[in-house]
Amino acid sequence: MDVRVAQAALAPIDLAEVPPIDLGTIRIVPVTHEVHFGDISERIQAQPMRVLIALAQNPGTLVTREALVALCWGGRILGDDVINRAILILRGVAKRSGAFGIQTIPRAGYRLVLQTAAQPRHTDRRRRISIVAGAAVLAAFGAAILIPRQAQQTAIVRVLPIESHLQGPDRTRLPGKVRASLIHALMDSGFAVDAVGRARPPSANVDFEITGQLSEGDGRIHASIQMEDARRGMLILSREFDRPVARSGAIAEEIAANIAANVAGIASPMSLSRRQPVNSVTLTNLLNLEYLDGTGTDPLRAYDIARRTAPQAPHSGLAQIALAISAGLALPELPERDRPRALAEGRAAAASAQRLAPDFGDNAVAWCLLHPRAEFGACESHLRSALKADPDAPTVPLALSVLLQETGQYDDALRMAEIASAGDPFNPMKLDFRIQALEIAGDSSEAERVAVRGQRWWPDHQQFTWNRVMGMAARGDFAALERLDRITPVELIPYDRAIMQAVLAAARNHDVSRMKSACLQPRLKGSTRQVCMAALLKSGDVDSAFAIADGLYPPTWDPQRGETERLWLQRPETFLLTFLSSPAAARMRKDPRFKKLAGQSGLIAYWRVQRPDFCKTEDCGPLLAG
Repeated sequence: MDVRVAQAALAPIDLAEVPPIDLGTIRIVPVTHEVHFGDISERIQAQPMRVLIALAQNPGTLVTREALVALCWGGRILGDDVINRAILILRGVAKRSGAFGIQTIPRAGYRLVLQTAAQPRHTDRRRRISIVAGAAVLAAFGAAILIPRQAQQTAIVRVLPIESHLQGPDRTRLPGKVRASLIHALMDSGFAVDAVGRARPPSANVDFEITGQLSEGDGRIHASIQMEDARRGMLILSREFDRPVARSGAIAEEIAANIAANVAGIASPMSLSRRQPVNSVTLTNLLNLEYLDGTGTDPLRAYDIARRTAPQAPHSGLAQIALAISAGLALPELPERDRPRALAEGRAAAASAQRLAPDFGDNAVAWCLLHPRAEFGACESHLRSALKADPDAPTVPLALSVLLQETGQYDDALRMAEIASAGDPFNPMKLDFRIQALEIAGDSSEAERVAVRGQRWWPDHQQFTWNRVMGMAARGDFAALERLDRITPVELIPYDRAIMQAVLAAARNHDVSRMKSACLQPRLKGSTRQVCMAALLKSGDVDSAFAIADGLYPPTWDPQRGETERLWLQRPETFLLTFLSSPAAARMRKDPRFKKLAGQSGLIAYWRVQRPDFCKTEDCGPLLAG
């Protein structure tokens, strides 16, 4: 019998509530994300585990893709690749266990079939956990110091009980809440967790050990979390958290998300350092520069560390990719005279990394960082080839999502954003671009849900609001912008609030003169200017919209490649072009001036090969004609 239940009738699977399931010769333990067979235990990520539960609860029965979306993703719209990846992971478990198989029913769904006899297995017992989480990156196109997924084992993290000096009944529960949140966040990110107490020694296979302390003073809760490389006895991460006592209830989630994202970023370079060993000083430097790159706090310092470290480790893929990425991220911060040298160093390091790890998909991200952004087609080609060769490369879907969004392929951009964040749920940058893609698609309720959850995890992160503003402006939804402005705390405002409020009021009252006066003021933030362009276009003042666009989108592309690189080195960092393909810019695209604007940004050359979404509803012939 087929499972063809309406999406609304299916409650999402809560792994904490599902009891263990015996499936032939294997035992599935949902709460710990574990599958046991023989003397082997494998831990898999939350989403594939939910898919396995949905299939295992209905063995021999067709479970439609729609039912899987409802049961495992809460009915959210997502691309086929997300489901396909979960099924691929489960087929790996099925092959290793020999207990079941998963059949694809074309254009319908999947069926789990029990095997009558388990096949002999030759599994390395040291690989207790075989499903690897995509490693987190803390900056778009940055901090991707990773290794190929097929060569890396899932890190095992021991979380010790949190020490506490807190007093009072409410406070004494907080250490346990912090530890439980840490365990769940790490498991949801795909890590194996050893949660034994202090009295029992950890497994010999533990890679990292997390400890923490809580204290109170001056009306604030203070938390200190450390992570040690258990195999080297080396402190590799230390983070401090400080929140008012009144907000102490939220600090557990904040700590858990921050540490889970940081552990994901550190685990992969640590694993690579074991395959291509470097001394402890070099490793400390590399981890330090990854943090600086990832948080964007000091890209020049990160680049300086990378320049000093890479020559000391010429055979380390980690050191070479670190220099390549750090050089790319530092370019906008360097004086113009120093940029050609940094570019040459970065490209040489990227070539070395390619030789040392030719199957490392995320090398494509370094390529894009070290070439003019206007070379959209070449960057996309590198990213898609990398994704094909290394489907689990964690930063490639994010980089591809950003590129597709900027070039007006919004549907594919949302699909790639969903893939990027599916296995890396706490990464703030992946949440950022998913939020903007959802807003552009008109799914503002889902974007708000993601942003609210992300703000709990990263309470000081303004970019969630910025991405909502960008998406709302792209679709020209001024009522939504006014509502967002009303509910957003002042410390999270990423735009010129007084100007924005004046523009939104003028748009509501059809006061073009007031709108123009506010929008044409100098030195406005890019997000404010994007809202201004949308409002001016809707009001019919196309000339003022172009005046803003001319300043926001300077020439970055030329038919001569050498000139394109010269323009890029003059101005490596420019505002994203996303708005030019948006619904709000439709009136601008009808103006003859638009062809020059889009042409000097590299979009026309790209669109002639890969048409943007707006060409489905607009006549693009005149725009793209030679």
